[in-house]
Amino acid sequence: MRAPYYLIQKCVPHLKKTKGCVVNVSSCYSNMTMVFALHYSMGKCALDHLTKSAALELAKYGIRVNGVNPGLTPTPMVHNSCTPEQYTAFSEEYSSKTPLENQLMTVEEIADAVLYLSSSGSRSITGTVLLVDRGRNLVGA
Repeated sequence: MRAPYYLIQKCVPHLKKTKGCVVNVSSCYSNMTMVFALHYSMGKCALDHLTKSAALELAKYGIRVNGVNPGLTPTPMVHNSCTPEQYTAFSEEYSSKTPLENQLMTVEEIADAVLYLSSSGSRSITGTVLLVDRGRNLVGA
């Protein structure tokens, strides 16, 4: 949690001049539970709260702060957190419960959400954490 906090803090002088924005990338697991990931979920909850608190505090300078909570994405962190067999079983189960397209997220889809929240098209959005998970949150853990 220190890195996002200090990064925002260090960027504020520049962001004040440019009326820039911050987009934090958190996780859908800030809103869902997962066995053996208490520390991960807690950290992501804290990041979501930082996003909202910073949005409120920095709005007076015209700085927007938002977040993206992606669903399960096949990244090195995910692959390295379990055996290949565990990954296959978990990703198949997760995908089967994902209403939209029954598949995992892609890095490109998450980047699209970040780009949108960084664009002028979202100029009236701040303090929002956008859940990008193909509807997986609708099904539960």
